[in-house]
Amino acid sequence: MGFEAGAIFVYRPQASGGYEEVKLHSSDAAERDQFGENITINDDGVIVVGVPAKKAVYVYTPDETGTYSETKLGATNHLYQEFGEAVDINSNGLIVVGVPGYTYINSQGNRVTNLGGVAVYTPDADGGYTEQFLIPPIIGDICINIRLRCGYRRIPESLRT
Repeated sequence: MGFEAGAIFVYRPQASGGYEEVKLHSSDAAERDQFGENITINDDGVIVVGVPAKKAVYVYTPDETGTYSETKLGATNHLYQEFGEAVDINSNGLIVVGVPGYTYINSQGNRVTNLGGVAVYTPDADGGYTEQFLIPPIIGDICINIRLRCGYRRIPESLRT
């Protein structure tokens, strides 16, 4: 895996009273990924890990045996800078991903950087996710600059169900 590739450890309670340690790392782990730096978990045990170095988010879903399956959600737009810096998931599996360095191309073809935005992933019937990207309002060429940083990790109550 390499230096600073990272991993997360899940401790599952056992019937005997102890805990079983499960080590998770991305299937495409590489040096300096820092996997595990941005993480959240919902009540169903679904774990979401943001890895800005890869512009990716990894979703680990447990099955009835305690094994985790991995789904990789990647930045669908090469302009998503710092994708995965902040992540969260609600009880319905809705995932939000902070994208603090989103670059917007305005109507004149100029790049407007550091706009900030949120990628929202809704689970679909096939076990995948549908992506919607939300950015702040743009008036002409003036952008409202929103920097989504570590302090904005929680899903707003209006999105929780």
